[in-house]
Amino acid sequence: MKTQEEIKQGTRLWLRKQIFSVILMMVILFWPARTLAWPAGWLMVGMMIVSVLIQWLVILPHNPDLFAERSKLQAGSKKWDVFLATMVAAILPMITWMVSGFDFRHSWSDKIPWGWVAGSAAIWLVGYGVTLWAMMANMFFSATVRIQTDRGHHVIDTGPYAWVRHPGYLGALVVQLTTPVILGSWWAWIPSVVALAMYVLRTRLEDRTLQRELAGYSEYASRVRYCLIPGIW
Repeated sequence: MKTQEEIKQGTRLWLRKQIFSVILMMVILFWPARTLAWPAGWLMVGMMIVSVLIQWLVILPHNPDLFAERSKLQAGSKKWDVFLATMVAAILPMITWMVSGFDFRHSWSDKIPWGWVAGSAAIWLVGYGVTLWAMMANMFFSATVRIQTDRGHHVIDTGPYAWVRHPGYLGALVVQLTTPVILGSWWAWIPSVVALAMYVLRTRLEDRTLQRELAGYSEYASRVRYCLIPGIW
């Protein structure tokens, strides 16, 4: 387990990264759009800020060690997952935002009704809520796949893990797939579909790794049938 000083340092690093991420999101959204007068862009920024605040106010007091774990790349992370995690958590979302900004500027997509935008925003919040619920339930919710022997890694089967084995990925996938509609860009579905494929691959590889290397996971997998999408797979 990490010391109190390591937890404090990790938490500060996590917070700096979140602030930087919000600023970067604003740049990637509004620079291609060439205007700040984009309500959907500000809606997305606002939802991201709210998600960070919820993590800070709710999850941090519950599990501060998790923030230190997620603040940087940890030893033992699987190399294949470092690539996949970078793609689905950083590169593809940024491409989605950039394409949406250019789409708003050049009007590539037909105008999406505000009812669809509002509905997608609600689904986005539900998806993010599922991921946050998974973070609350799972003290081993690392940013990359690794067997956390240094933290006493064991199987978690409570909260959303009682219904699906990788609820964090499910929530993140919902966020990715609803973002283009919120931002009013059908073209932004292209990186989202790529992200869908990568989430499926990441889920399959992580599940295989856990079944091989984490004690008790195979038995858990026999009880909780679905990997990513309840009732489907």
